[in-house]
Amino acid sequence: RSLMFEVHSHSLRRRYAARVCSCAMFTQLLFFGFLLTIPYLAAYQTGGMWIREAEYREQPEIHFKEQLVVQLQGANTDILYSTFPYYNFLAQNALRMPTMKSRETDRNGDGLPDELVLEIAMPMLATEAVTAVSVVLFFDYKLHKFAKVTMESAGFIQYSSATAGAGLQVDGHLRLRQEEALPHSGTWAVYNTSLVDSTSLNPTDYAFSNIIAANNARNLSTYLDVPAVVWTAPRATGAPFVVRATVRYPSEVIRYRPSLLEEAKHGWIQYLALLAPMWYFARHLQDFLFAHRLVSSAIRDDAVKAHRA
Repeated sequence: RSLMFEVHSHSLRRRYAARVCSCAMFTQLLFFGFLLTIPYLAAYQTGGMWIREAEYREQPEIHFKEQLVVQLQGANTDILYSTFPYYNFLAQNALRMPTMKSRETDRNGDGLPDELVLEIAMPMLATEAVTAVSVVLFFDYKLHKFAKVTMESAGFIQYSSATAGAGLQVDGHLRLRQEEALPHSGTWAVYNTSLVDSTSLNPTDYAFSNIIAANNARNLSTYLDVPAVVWTAPRATGAPFVVRATVRYPSEVIRYRPSLLEEAKHGWIQYLALLAPMWYFARHLQDFLFAHRLVSSAIRDDAVKAHRA
């Protein structure tokens, strides 16, 4: 007897047939409806099927606008300076011209600034003493990855001490404050307007309280997160009062509204995750019902056909 090797194989199926108006057909439609609706309802009721907001991380493009307002105060001291000519005109006797140095550096070589180093040296009289410092810095803030966001933003530095000082040193991060999700695409320039009306001759338009209020009223704004400050004292006679600030530009987690395609993709994944186990369960239940003749149907066996052939 010669040795035989298997060269091909295929499965033999047992088929169950029934009329349109039959219990077996009704059972089949019931299973189909179950698989169509139950995974969807389960995914919807457990939450997370449709995402209304999503997040991504981006390094914003930030540039210091070379615009600021400075106020130094003390018992007999009130000194002002700004880069707004009309405000300087209104300041009159309180106006003092400082020496300023600023530079932005790109530490990781990605083409975007990573930090601002700023120094403000305000000349002082021997009789003047500073116990409180207020500074507001203005920035151009841009996002590019999804929605193209362009806006003017601000960072505030405020500190006061019981003793007169020679200078203030701060090191903080310019953080994004987001009250609502951004669109997933398009140009978004709602807040690409100045926080200060530089043509105004009303002193209140330049007040720190009004600038802070205008910034905080926006749904998208920035704030300067300063964990700690260094207050130096005393000040030598004839020495200027020096404000040194390092403002770092960190990456941010941005909330946005997903597109319809992204929502559909996410919903489909949630649906399939529940459909697969339910389909497995329903399939085995169908096999049990028909194999044990719990549902009446006509059997067409491939094995019989093959034998007859």
